[in-house]
Amino acid sequence: MKRARSKARRYLAAALALMLCLSLLPMSAMANDSYYEIDKDNYHFKIDLDTGYTSITQYTVKNSDGYADISGNASIPGTVTYNGKTYAVSEIGNIFYKATGLTGATIPDTVTTLNGTFQDCTGLTGVAIPASVTTIGDSAFYGCSNLASVTFAANSEL
Repeated sequence: MKRARSKARRYLAAALALMLCLSLLPMSAMANDSYYEIDKDNYHFKIDLDTGYTSITQYTVKNSDGYADISGNASIPGTVTYNGKTYAVSEIGNIFYKATGLTGATIPDTVTTLNGTFQDCTGLTGVAIPASVTTIGDSAFYGCSNLASVTFAANSEL
């Protein structure tokens, strides 16, 4: 009887030790190996290492409410470098949600998709969309109550 309890305790101790070790691994070690996520220059990038498709998923500087803390004109990067390779940014997600101090943005000509990018940016007054953009999500400009102009490049298909 004592042996059975002792053996059960050893198994339990081993299982707990294994769970502890797994909890200490960095999250990237448990993530999908075909993606890499990196924070650089106040932006969070997600790179598909198989296809090279790169998106910006958030602006990393936050205000006390947890929203993007940026004012004036944002210059969105068109590339990011990881392990010596440069990736072009193809998609911009909902990175400036409720960034009320944002008045404008420069979208790089590598971007093809805007998804909720400027939602509830009440200070946004104007933005120029490059010809490379082929998709604008439903809420890209939702709640931008002071948006006076959206300029599309001359050769835009939108």
